[in-house]
Amino acid sequence: MDWNAPPPSDKELPAILGQLVIKARSQGSDEKREAVEAIYELAFKMGPKAAKAVPVLIERLGDADPKTAESALWALGYCKPQSIEPLIDCLLNVDPQVRERAAWSIGNIGDEAHSASDSLRRLLKDPAANVRSRAAWALGLVHDCDTRTVESLFQMVEFGTTVDRSSALHALGNIGKSMTDRSGLHRHRPLIFSALNDADENTRWAALYVIEALDLPAPDHADVLLGMLKQDPPERVVNAVLSQLIKIAPQINLSTQAAYLCRWLNRDSRSASQVCEILGLIRPAPLDVLDILVAALSVDEYVVPVSTALWKIDRRVTESLPALARIFDEYDEAVCDVMCELGPAAAPLLPKLIEVMQNEDSWDLQWAATDALGAIASADPSVVEALQTALGHQSPIVRSAAARALARVGTPAIPRLLTLLQAHDDPRAAWAAFSLGEMGSIAISAAPELLEGLQSVKNVLSTACAIALARTTGDPQTVPYLVRIIESGEAASPRCAAANALGGLGPVAITAVPALELLLDDADPDCSTAAQEALDAIKAKAH
Repeated sequence: MDWNAPPPSDKELPAILGQLVIKARSQGSDEKREAVEAIYELAFKMGPKAAKAVPVLIERLGDADPKTAESALWALGYCKPQSIEPLIDCLLNVDPQVRERAAWSIGNIGDEAHSASDSLRRLLKDPAANVRSRAAWALGLVHDCDTRTVESLFQMVEFGTTVDRSSALHALGNIGKSMTDRSGLHRHRPLIFSALNDADENTRWAALYVIEALDLPAPDHADVLLGMLKQDPPERVVNAVLSQLIKIAPQINLSTQAAYLCRWLNRDSRSASQVCEILGLIRPAPLDVLDILVAALSVDEYVVPVSTALWKIDRRVTESLPALARIFDEYDEAVCDVMCELGPAAAPLLPKLIEVMQNEDSWDLQWAATDALGAIASADPSVVEALQTALGHQSPIVRSAAARALARVGTPAIPRLLTLLQAHDDPRAAWAAFSLGEMGSIAISAAPELLEGLQSVKNVLSTACAIALARTTGDPQTVPYLVRIIESGEAASPRCAAANALGGLGPVAITAVPALELLLDDADPDCSTAAQEALDAIKAKAH
């Protein structure tokens, strides 16, 4: 299978699918497995268009080969909604493996398979433990808030096996987050809190999931979580506790607990990241943990989260910058992300970023480095030159990031951008116009060059110049050009940008209203949203 290959056309699909269905019913296990995997790929790419394969996929749910059966259940999930009723029928199959796999597939479908709830609920009393567990899991994912389901799951918690308890609690956590009325959960609070002390770590972890759904007052929630940490729980439970503390830390004062939380800093890399995130959120800032964090910079895998925490607590970089430089080669993209957080304070690491920009083999890393350069916004000539070169990168994502980074550099970058803009045959010219537009009014001096580019026979350049001219000068003469972009068959991005630019012009763009009203029905939601916002801005009455 080639997951990156484009899907077949609608015209080609029936023949391809027909051949695969025949092979999926063959006697040879290898041929059968390959055919079902290929159907899975098609279903992933084409969704319900592959639904003609549903009957054979249902047959393969009971296949003796686990890989074939698993491919079938995943494919059935992507063939929704046509696969839902056949899967519900499979919940009555005599083979427990088929019942389990059908429940698994229904869970993958999620809310759209809510009609399976009654059948899944009956499976909570299935004689096969794996079926009960998977049925509970699926009920959680279809978010069945029916009182009968909630009560049945709590019965599993109270009277079921260890696996039953953890599965039911996990399902209740999923369901609880969708409930508008959580009284059904609160009635069973003693049972939920009791599960927090269960001997089984999976049950304790799942109970925490329900605790989160209870929506307790933040101080009470924190007390429960900190109490769990005092039990010295296993890694999975620690991570669940810290994850919830991250969510409530902005709501309460955890400063008195900061030093205690640092006990979990050296537990593992995930816990270290979570603790650092909590420390960065605590207000008033926990200055008493700074020495502990600085000491943790000696561990390479902790440098990134610790550096971020130090910055958020007291804008400290003296100790973290050398540590970030030390680990850059191994943790390059993560370090770039931290540099985006630090902004201009990360300027001492600029040579590392310039070096990355000269490496053409790693586009993702160059993207991260370009974003970091934009955050630092240095006017150093070597930075501006690297970003100018990146405007011609093969990746449009890197080009876009470079244009935005140059916009953040601001006035010092304008001369180089104007030079590019005047070279209409240079593919970087349109990106230079985009960058000037991102600067807004500080690039008003570029108006003559943008006006000239507006007349270019190259649509990409004229489009970029029209949008940039509107954003930099507010010139109403750009309105007809912007309307033309909206009415064109261009990609969504320039049409959205044109609509945003019209909104920025305000009431002077009143002649664009008919075009924007048509854009409200655009298939692309970003375009329709941009059109509505532009209309609101244009029609706004002057105060």
